Amino acid sequence: VTCGGKTTLAERLKQHYEECVILSQDQFYRLDDDPNHEWLDVSPTIRHQNWESMASMDWKLFNKAIDLVLTKEPPKHSPILILEGHLILNNKQMSDLCDKKFFLTLDKNSCVCRRNARTYLPPDPIGYFEVCVWPIIFGRKIKEY
Repeated sequence: VTCGGKTTLAERLKQHYEECVILSQDQFYRLDDDPNHEWLDVSPTIRHQNWESMASMDWKLFNKAIDLVLTKEPPKHSPILILEGHLILNNKQMSDLCDKKFFLTLDKNSCVCRRNARTYLPPDPIGYFEVCVWPIIFGRKIKEY
């Protein structure tokens, strides 16, 4: 779920397991003008990048970062690698790397409130949550978990 506390959980785990490394999906979003984005019609007059889709991520760059962490020689190699993001479990290669998997859930009202408290660049257009964000979250929860 978006804005559900994944980053907070990852940071708290890092406080407990100091030698862990966190790779956050947020570091690997495509640039706004990347031609690989999927676009959606939020309303009859608004088209917007679908930041909830697999196409919004630079998976090759993300995989390179994972490889860099996993191929470091001890003692530089961390025994714990945390992959954090709302699309991680939808990427089979990344999901298969994980020994432990956590899928955080949040009710719709809490999700809206938490998301509205954030500043996104580019900003979410009016209607984006209802047309894109919540249906995708809800669909993933039912379909895959």
